[in-house]
Amino acid sequence: MIYNIGIIREFPSKGITFEKLHFKGVQICIKAALELGVKRFILMSANGAKQNGTGYQSSKWKAEEELKTSGLDWTIFRPSLIFGDPGGQGRSEFCTQLRDEMLSMPLPAPLFYEGIFPFNADSFSMSPIHVTNVAEYFVKSITMEKSIGKIYNLGGPETVHWKKIIDCIAMASGKRKWRMPVPVMAIKMIAHLFDRFEWFPITRDQLTMLMQGNAVSEQYFTEFNIMPKSFSAENLGYLKA
Repeated sequence: MIYNIGIIREFPSKGITFEKLHFKGVQICIKAALELGVKRFILMSANGAKQNGTGYQSSKWKAEEELKTSGLDWTIFRPSLIFGDPGGQGRSEFCTQLRDEMLSMPLPAPLFYEGIFPFNADSFSMSPIHVTNVAEYFVKSITMEKSIGKIYNLGGPETVHWKKIIDCIAMASGKRKWRMPVPVMAIKMIAHLFDRFEWFPITRDQLTMLMQGNAVSEQYFTEFNIMPKSFSAENLGYLKA
């Protein structure tokens, strides 16, 4: 059984919550697997999952803990930022969303920073991994016994700073974009008022996780015999659509 249901923001008024989809959904599937005699269970978690994190991070962590004590033959994957052709589901894909909601605006792209002075602007980094590489990890782990009982933090072949992410997306989209330092606290204050509305592009928790970074230090491409795809304008070609 593979569980890869995930959302990046919740809307409690619609019954869409991290608790329900990230944790309770896993509980239900674990129970079903045990009742049906399905021993193999592969979970899509997230890099940065932790007990005392944002609602997103803590719900992913709770699901991991539930699975680890289930008695099933489990493997947990924790991807960093996933990019790749969303196949018509544009808003759920990070790079497409940035193109549509940030690069298309007649304003400079923000280089977020903590505090009062912009000395640490663009100090956080990520390890973007292509969606096809993530899929390969999942498929190959199904019959890979040595992956049972292990947690893998998945990242792409390079770690990049926020500025390079913006530049690559702009280049792939055929756009030119100015950048400027922006205090993240100011955006969080605005998000406090509006992030309950679906039209508002980002939440306070998303900003918190963005500033924490999402880099991965270990690589498992050789272990799984996977050819990594880099985060480049070429592999972001779908953004031209």
